[in-house]
Amino acid sequence: MLWWQFYSRWLSTAFSFPWAILPAISFVAAVVCIIIIVRKPQLESKVNRYLLQIPIYIFGLIFIISLLIAPYNMYKQDLSTYNTQQDRLDILSRKVIVLQRAGAIPITSITSTVINSQNILLADYAGINNRILNNCSIFGSPTIIYFNNCTITKCTMDKQTASFVVYSEDALKNSNSTIIFDDCVFDTCDFHDITIIGNQTQIDSYKTQIIRK
Repeated sequence: MLWWQFYSRWLSTAFSFPWAILPAISFVAAVVCIIIIVRKPQLESKVNRYLLQIPIYIFGLIFIISLLIAPYNMYKQDLSTYNTQQDRLDILSRKVIVLQRAGAIPITSITSTVINSQNILLADYAGINNRILNNCSIFGSPTIIYFNNCTITKCTMDKQTASFVVYSEDALKNSNSTIIFDDCVFDTCDFHDITIIGNQTQIDSYKTQIIRK
């Protein structure tokens, strides 16, 4: 936005409806008083001069207040536009995720040790060992997963459907509903519909390795 566009928007915001009503009324009143002062000096002698100047002062005050309030109104307009666009983007993102998940491959059907750029579905509760996953989108159903001696770098997770939960190790050993990854590598992967569990130290570490977005 050029400087003159900014100031043009500033003025139009300051004196647009409904903010234009008060300045307009005070302006008309000020003009009337000026005409009276200039053209009807005999009336001015009957009415206190300062009384006739009150509408002029009111107009000046309202004019300044309108200019001061305008940047805040511009901010609210921009914020509303941003929120609307962000909501649309979130809806589109969710639609993309649904399409990706529909075409995802169950990880138990993948025999390769190194998995590159795949949409992977975690549907079966099983142990997964010695896999290297690069640039993969990983979908739960939703699913609880636990990392055991895994390396995680530059990964992300859907903040709406994925989360971290502190879990005791004893409870983990007795759980029949957790997918355990042993000695796996996750590089630039994205997690959806996943609950990642671990002790407090592990969760604190995961939060630095997996960014919620």
